[in-house]
Amino acid sequence: MLIGLGVVAVAVILFLTWKLFSGPQIRIPLTPGSKSFYGHVHLFNGITAADKYKYDELFINLSDPKFVGSAIGHLKMWFASEITLSSVKTAEILFKSRTNVDKSYQYNEFTRWLKDSVLILPHKAWHTRRKQLTPAFHFAVMENFDTIMKEDSQLLVQAIKQDPTRPVVQHILDVTLHTIIETSFGTSFKSLNESKPYLDATSKVLHYLWSRNVMDFLSSCSQWYYYNVTSNGKLEAQAINDLNAMLMILVRDRKKELASGETRLYNGRKSFLDHMVELQALEGNLTDEQILGESNAILLAGHETTTASVSWTLYYLCKNPEVQQRLYEEIDEKLAGRPFSALEVTSLVYLNMVVKESLRIQPPITFVARKLTETLTVDGLTIPPGTDVDIMLYWLHRDPEFWPEPEKFDPERFSTENSRGRNPYAFVPFSAGPRNCIGQRFASLESRILVAAVIYNFKGHHNSAVRGGSEKRFD
Repeated sequence: MLIGLGVVAVAVILFLTWKLFSGPQIRIPLTPGSKSFYGHVHLFNGITAADKYKYDELFINLSDPKFVGSAIGHLKMWFASEITLSSVKTAEILFKSRTNVDKSYQYNEFTRWLKDSVLILPHKAWHTRRKQLTPAFHFAVMENFDTIMKEDSQLLVQAIKQDPTRPVVQHILDVTLHTIIETSFGTSFKSLNESKPYLDATSKVLHYLWSRNVMDFLSSCSQWYYYNVTSNGKLEAQAINDLNAMLMILVRDRKKELASGETRLYNGRKSFLDHMVELQALEGNLTDEQILGESNAILLAGHETTTASVSWTLYYLCKNPEVQQRLYEEIDEKLAGRPFSALEVTSLVYLNMVVKESLRIQPPITFVARKLTETLTVDGLTIPPGTDVDIMLYWLHRDPEFWPEPEKFDPERFSTENSRGRNPYAFVPFSAGPRNCIGQRFASLESRILVAAVIYNFKGHHNSAVRGGSEKRFD
């Protein structure tokens, strides 16, 4: 017994020693608040899925250049170090890299759910998969999706009218997931209720993902321990299995249709799911598991980011009635009383400016993270290979060199005149460089259609349904 315990103790000591000295040696001062052994982990203790926004808020504060004393920070989580880049000048160097494009360790917690999808694949495999999937996101396909998006925008209007006391963000979540399933999976629903099981299953997976406690050292180090020992891990695994079972029904149905010669075409192009199933049949280089991984990635990225974009845009329009009035007049003049095409929506100049300004202040993702495969030199500081680097989009969008009065909501920042000559990396709500978001055109088009529908239908005598209690309704 004693010998066994001694062996375990020695093994633990050796493991901790190896973890301590095997990582890259970073010679950048630690961000304030670090403790000697576990770094900044204690600051995140107790944050759960119920208040995930506190995690984002804390991470934003820890990367604030004014707090760090520099645009380059150094966070420590147990034995792992992260560098934060919080200015356009520092982030631009990494965004432009064609080699430092691997995702960081933070994406590992999505692996069981998203498998080896394009969102998390390493560089070489990612490049191949991205080329395979890009045709499914061609703009010609996006244009024909506007019919579904317009119909779903009216579902959103009806839902708000029928239940105006429910938080608007919940209505938007229902509709954006409904839209992504209809467009990407070629599956038609008669009502929002038919797509609700997918939303509930996706929400459940996200709940358990966000519930991981960073103070649980073994869960942080071992996927096996998390999924086989902890209660949250077991519940998360079950939630993922339940969602995959639902999606697999769609995949099998589409395989049967493809075998009989039937495909779901949009402007002569296939839906995302048809495209993947055909790739599997013709090239044999996509497994069912990989199709599920890509499908889950589309579900996650396709409704979470759009929901955030639309919700925050409506919030800022409620807080800025003069902007709302000007936007309403543009929509009323050009779109009122008749069907509108994707091209017409994208031609609404002020609507585009409004949505962009909302994305600037509240980007759907706070940061993107990379693991360096080559040395990176930023502001004379050397960051070695193997280091995880977080590009803080939140702070890039507040860089005083490009954004005076950054907390002020001012769509005029995105007028043609004011945008001329601006560094392209100063506004990157969907990331930038080689690994930018493959679905950003889709998200941008859907956001504008939904915002246009809500503003047109709730301006004037309907306006109180959107404006009332906005601080509570849109959080």
